[in-house]
Amino acid sequence: MRDTGIVTDSVSCLDPYQAERLGVEVVRTHLYLDGVEVVETDDLYERLAAGAEVNTSSPSPGEYLEAYRKMAARGKGAVVVAPVSARLSASFDAARLAAQDAPIPVTVVDTKAAAWSQGLVVVHLARRAAEGASPEELVAALEQIRPDVHLMAALPDLDHLVRTGRIPHLVGRVGSGLGVTLLLELRPEGEIKLASVNRSAESAYARMASRLPEDATRWAIGVLHAAAPDGASRLAELVARRTGGHPPDVIEFPPLIAANTGPGLVGLGWGPAPP
Repeated sequence: MRDTGIVTDSVSCLDPYQAERLGVEVVRTHLYLDGVEVVETDDLYERLAAGAEVNTSSPSPGEYLEAYRKMAARGKGAVVVAPVSARLSASFDAARLAAQDAPIPVTVVDTKAAAWSQGLVVVHLARRAAEGASPEELVAALEQIRPDVHLMAALPDLDHLVRTGRIPHLVGRVGSGLGVTLLLELRPEGEIKLASVNRSAESAYARMASRLPEDATRWAIGVLHAAAPDGASRLAELVARRTGGHPPDVIEFPPLIAANTGPGLVGLGWGPAPP
């Protein structure tokens, strides 16, 4: 049986320790502020408020190819790649292009997910791979869990998402200047869609929490935020009530994600708990 390695991109939000522990190779998606690449920054929101230009660049085929070579050097007989949704990034295409020159067989799958939800998918695949699952079995496992992996987010300001092309300008104009909170959802086809228009952030948080399955204690749940710890705390309280006191993980987005959403995002992700 071939030992299969897992590769993803950094939109998955896996921290380096978690990726190393799982044996996952993470290919970096590049973030630029005012044309200069940054990895970590302590003044991200100050620079965004000052009008810094934000750009992101998907990993190149060459960077993916280097990841495949690393997996081959570790003795892996095959690779499964789980990049961010193909509808949101060129990462998927770069991974497939690099597969043509890989020293070992490479299977690229469309997670149709992003950020926390993508990371959850990657954890599932990595743990199944550690149990000896073949690439074909990993693809089947992804198809099985993908419909049950969800990501929603409440945003008071959609300017950053519109500017970076993550949502259409028309959706962004819906909330502009109206004093409402828009609830976005990463749909099963891998696109970000408008889920509802809410009078307040609190009503958006309540709507997200109400979407959790009744047996949510058996699911992985993450409350996510970008410079919005108070909102994340309120949503976590609602989630705990919904799950009978089971506290969710509360996670602050890294600069790569936060630079695209801007400050104020509060989100909720859930899906089957990894084995």
